Amino acid sequence: MKLLIILQLFQFNMEKYLAKIPSFATDNFFKNKAYEKNLNLDSIPEANQKISIANLDLHLMNWCLYAATMEIRARYKCKPLNYNECLRNAAFVHAHQMIIYEFFSHLNPYFPELKTPSQRMGFCTKNISYDGENINLNFFEDNTISYKQMAREIVNSLFQSKGHRRNMLSDKYNSLGCGAFWSYNQKENRHKILGVQCFAYLY
Repeated sequence: MKLLIILQLFQFNMEKYLAKIPSFATDNFFKNKAYEKNLNLDSIPEANQKISIANLDLHLMNWCLYAATMEIRARYKCKPLNYNECLRNAAFVHAHQMIIYEFFSHLNPYFPELKTPSQRMGFCTKNISYDGENINLNFFEDNTISYKQMAREIVNSLFQSKGHRRNMLSDKYNSLGCGAFWSYNQKENRHKILGVQCFAYLY
């Protein structure tokens, strides 16, 4: 009984984790409202902004990554996927932890509750029949590439992989959430960005 109580005390809390990331906790139009408008990348002036590490907008990047994925699906006559906040959170947390703990894998070696994509998405929402995850690592220089260009670059890079392409075009999913986080790579003397797409069929 004591062991159970201790484990519960140390259980990972998604909401508290996200609340401690100032750039994520900050509310803006692209955190949730933009997803309700059926907007596209070329209709949003903000998407043309150059990515500046000094003034980054995580929610704009997450939305652009979602919108760029929808562009690919539309190009191949696939139905659009519903945005899901829980899947977005799962994607962002994995991107953030890959940066913070310096690993690149679908498997998280630091949090047992979040080890696999299914666990991460299931941690956010229980109504899942199928799920799939794509991850991507990209490098860029500060103030040289726009949010729109970066999102399309990530998605196009993922599309070159058969497994990632299958997830992006699959008709067995009905929902999607995307997340990205970046940091300065001192060894490479450039910035790196990790993008994550979380696909699922939610019922």
